Amino acid sequence: MLLIIKMIKSLLNVSLLTIALFVCGNNFAISKTFHFSSSEGDDTRSVAEAQNPDTPWKSIEKLNSIFRMLLPGDSVKFKAGDVFIGEIKAVRSGIPNNPIRFDQYGSGKKPVLTTMVQVKDWVSKGGNLYEANLHDLDGLLNVLTIDDVVYPMGRYPNADTNNNGYLTIESVNENAISHDNQIRQFHDFSGAEVVIRKNNWIIDRHTINRVSGGTISYLPVENGYQPKNGFGFFFQNHAGTLDRSGEWFFDPATKKLMLYFDKGNPASTNIQVATGKQVINIQPKVSNINFHNLEIKGANEKLISVDQGSNIKFDNCDLLFSGHYSIHAVGSTNLTVENSRIEDALNGAVFLQWEDRGTIIRNNTFNRIFPFPGMGKNGEMQSSGIYMSETSYAGLIVCNRFQDMGYIAINFNGNKTEVKNNLIDTYCTVKDDGAAIYTYSGKENKEFSDRKVIGNIIINGKGAREGTKPYGPNDLPYVEGIYIDDNASGVEIKDNLIANVEGSGIFLHNARNIILEKNQIYHTGNGLKMVHDDLGDPIRNIRMTDNYFFNSSPDREHIVIKTKEADIKEMGDFKRNHYAGMRSVKPRFGVDLLDRSNRKRSSKLEFQDWCKTFGFDTESTQETTEDGFDITVDEQGEVSIKNGEFKFPTPKICATETGMD
Repeated sequence: MLLIIKMIKSLLNVSLLTIALFVCGNNFAISKTFHFSSSEGDDTRSVAEAQNPDTPWKSIEKLNSIFRMLLPGDSVKFKAGDVFIGEIKAVRSGIPNNPIRFDQYGSGKKPVLTTMVQVKDWVSKGGNLYEANLHDLDGLLNVLTIDDVVYPMGRYPNADTNNNGYLTIESVNENAISHDNQIRQFHDFSGAEVVIRKNNWIIDRHTINRVSGGTISYLPVENGYQPKNGFGFFFQNHAGTLDRSGEWFFDPATKKLMLYFDKGNPASTNIQVATGKQVINIQPKVSNINFHNLEIKGANEKLISVDQGSNIKFDNCDLLFSGHYSIHAVGSTNLTVENSRIEDALNGAVFLQWEDRGTIIRNNTFNRIFPFPGMGKNGEMQSSGIYMSETSYAGLIVCNRFQDMGYIAINFNGNKTEVKNNLIDTYCTVKDDGAAIYTYSGKENKEFSDRKVIGNIIINGKGAREGTKPYGPNDLPYVEGIYIDDNASGVEIKDNLIANVEGSGIFLHNARNIILEKNQIYHTGNGLKMVHDDLGDPIRNIRMTDNYFFNSSPDREHIVIKTKEADIKEMGDFKRNHYAGMRSVKPRFGVDLLDRSNRKRSSKLEFQDWCKTFGFDTESTQETTEDGFDITVDEQGEVSIKNGEFKFPTPKICATETGMD
């Protein structure tokens, strides 16, 4: 009996030790919740008092001062409906499965974390011009809102004038452009900015040295692109540009803001400016932090920055009014953004700069990203809804909705990337030579694999011709549905619906190892375009099966192929595709062929000649129809396509992803 009792005690001791080790190992100390209220808080209260929602702390300054005392499992809660001004500096980490949490308490609107303040002390300068001092502004001003609508700085010419307000470059010299005498009668714009559209995808901002006659001399920027004759420019960031209500100019030397406002005294209107560079600054290698149910609003650079952090999550948050990026990450692991609203990013929304792994961007809405020329950043890789570098790995972009993108909606790169079940409506309206979904490899010519673009709906690719000069007189706008650019490889493009795109539905430019399967393409400039030129390797290993193309215009082709080699037959395999058109429109294929003198010539082939010449599409079909296609998008973002009484099946946004962990 004594032996049995000893055995029981021994087992109990082992069990208690196991429990103790488990608790310590998982840091399951009693978690604390700290409350903040800008309307009812007091920063002199004790730590114990702040854990009671009736006696909260007040400010972001207090939060930053106690951040180092936070432990895994602790929560910080902001009172619903309150506004908190300042930059949060996150300096402590949670642990996996036990993060530090930021959330709201109480009922009502989401609490607002912001650097924005209302400007009230205006001085009339006459002629609808008003001036205010912004002594608390940290750096340059990029974000100004009037009644929660973001406004760009003033410009000349205005955007609603001819050519969308672009003047035309007539000659180019080193760090100088010239225009005829049209600008000589206006202000001396020395010290202002000249915004130059250097090509279709680059809009750069330069500080002006001087304006002499029709010549504008400016300081260089580092991106390697030079202006071109025939492209456009305009002036901004100068008091002399202000002539429309809401236009503004900020002088960083005097910290004075000037506003043109023709609706009475601006002091009676909710005019706000961002006073800080960031709202949430997650310090290097800080990890395991969750943000829920918050409105994060108004920064002149980034709303949120993540530097080498892991397991950072934003859920059901509103990210509004960023001067550069809504979220900027570098070296992150398992960054998650879901169920959130991302709007009015003046340059780009989510920017994954380098070595970001396991990113999940799911079930968000993106609206009005890069809405104005001249308000974005210089150079390449800018102005996208989502940008992922070539060093990204295992990214998932799924179930998002994009509306009104000034340039590319999704610029994906890296290996093992999935872009699935997204809706993209209206894009490439400020810059073009882009697409709804885009990837690029370029001169480095890396081999990529296991990339999927599946089940997306892409509609209304507009293009932005103003301020540019087409390469060819008959060129379509340079806007595509899906664009696989220079030496990009290893992409499966399947079950996508692409409609109402001014350029091509799918564009393969020097691409290889591409699967095109079961895509539907309606009312596009060209259905599929493939180009091999001096910018990359030959097009190879394209497998195109079971796709549906509909063309309603006699000026458009289902497939266009341009190549510098006589290698069309070597590009891949086409079979079981279906080509349709209106009764008066025969399916056509535009290709470059070599004549008997080995000279390249462009030819328009009908379906049978296309099949016979290249041996493609021997199992494919063609048809004509009396009816066109009616494409509609309902309030829930569901797309329907009808041909007469017949309704075509379309991809379902998030139909296969709901409930995904």
